[in-house]
Formats: sequence, structure tokens, C-alpha cells
Amino acid sequence: MIGVFEGFFVIAVIIVTGFLLGRVNALGPNAQQVISRLVFFVATPALMFETLQRSRLDQVFNANLLVQVITAILTLLIYLAISKRWWNPAKPEWLIGGMSTSYANGGNLGIPLTVYIFGSANYVAPIMLFQIAFYAPIMMGLMDVVTGTQRTGWQKVVRPVTNPMLLASVVGIVFSLSHVVVPELIMQPIELLADVSVPGALLAFGISLAGMSGLRGTEGRHDVSVIIVMKLLVQPLLAYLLAAWVFGLEGNELFACVLIAALPTAQNLLTYATRYERGRFIARNSILLTTILSIPVLLLISLLLSPA
Repeated sequence: MIGVFEGFFVIAVIIVTGFLLGRVNALGPNAQQVISRLVFFVATPALMFETLQRSRLDQVFNANLLVQVITAILTLLIYLAISKRWWNPAKPEWLIGGMSTSYANGGNLGIPLTVYIFGSANYVAPIMLFQIAFYAPIMMGLMDVVTGTQRTGWQKVVRPVTNPMLLASVVGIVFSLSHVVVPELIMQPIELLADVSVPGALLAFGISLAGMSGLRGTEGRHDVSVIIVMKLLVQPLLAYLLAAWVFGLEGNELFACVLIAALPTAQNLLTYATRYERGRFIARNSILLTTILSIPVLLLISLLLSPA
């Protein structure tokens, strides 16, 4: 238990450091974008490759992945049903709200948490792959339909598969399945780049918080209120019930399932909303509020479920 709170303390210090750097603009106006792109295009793909190529796939693609996928889908469907019944938002805002309830911040927060607490990204890597390879492309395809956005079939196919994290993960999986041993001379620079992922993501996360504020207005407040409850309470509860009572998980496996389910809304939801110019209020306020409120939730889960 002490180790878990030490991990949270270390993570918090780096996030606060990023926040302070952002507040005083010490790294310039584009610091968050530059660091985020470094993490996205270089460091996290290196970490995903390192993690997957050295892991047995049954340690990665297991009951934890099933729990995360099932709870994400259930949370999405419950939100869609509630919002459709109570206030019937426009379809683009409806879909953005649905994604906000179930698209977890695996990169900027999930990887640092699992690396510091469990010593590996094994627990969060599968859900990131699911989100990158399946969830986001499907939901973006639906957004294209409801907003009338015209994209060629080639664009729809190419965009997901060119994601660097997906490409690195696929290569790592192939190496693991084929039992290829990467020479140490090659792995050393990959490991150094992978080491940048966690502190880089946390610094970028802190800087982004410094520049984030809620959008004004009243449109979407019903959505945001329900999203907070669904993301931070309903999804972790569903994860606990599935993991403990259906799959019989316990110890670190149960702890990790619930912890990952309680991660806040991913920041790239705002990118999607901005791209379609719909649902920005919902996306930005969901990200901001679930991020802030997830802190006590994650600490409580650690207190209740972390093995002694």
C-alpha cells in the first residue's frame, strides 16, 4: 500500500511541475504540443514495443482486456440510452458524449500509473490498442456519417493503421509470437526512448492542465454531469463486478482492472470534437472535470483494492 501512494506522489510531483512550467510559460507557448508529439510519435511507441515484445501475450491479452472492453461498451450504451431518453441531444454531441464516458486516458495517465504501481505497462497496453485500432475508428466513422463529413474509403482505412503506437505494438506482438530476440545494441536506444514516455506524458499532462479552462455556456451541462458519474463511478463499479464475480480476478489483476476503468476521459476527445466542430463544450469540460475528480477516486480504489 505504501508503494502505491509513493507512486501517486511521484506522479503528482511531475504533473505539478508541468503545471507550474505551463503557468509561467517557461518552455514557450507550444511546449505542450511539442512534448506531446514527442511522446506520441517516439517515446510511447518505443515503450509499447518494448513491453509487448518482451511479454508473453497471455499476460497482456487476458481477462483484464475483456473487462475493459465490456465495461467501455456498457458504459457507452448506458450513457447513450440515458441521454436519448432524458434530453435527446443532437447526434454529433450524443456521440462525443458517449465517447467521453468510455474513452480512457491511457497514454498520459494510464501508462504512468501502471508503470509506477505495477512496474509494467502490460495492464494498460491492451485497452490502448483497443481504443486506437477499433473504438476510435468506429466512432469517427459514425461522426463522419452524422456530420456529413466526406472522406474517401482510402482515408478511413489508412488513418488508424498509420498510428505510431499501433504500428509499434503490432511489431512488438509479431516479435513476441515469433520469439525473436532483439540484440541488446538495438534495444538500448529503444529503452532510452521508452524511458521518456512516462515523465514526458506527465509533464505534457501538467502543462495542458495549466492552459485548460471550462467553456462557458449551458449547452451540454446535462451531458457532462452524467459523463462524470458514468466515467468515475459506473465504469469502475462495472469493472469490479465483472473482474471479481465473473472472471474471478483478485490481487493486482482486480486492482488494475478497476484502476484503469476509473481513468479520466482522454484528452484527444477534444481533438475529435474540434475536428468536427461539434461537442467541444462536452469534450473539454468532461476532460477537465473527470481529470480533477479522478484523483480522489483513484486514491480510494488504491486504498480499498491494493494488495497489502
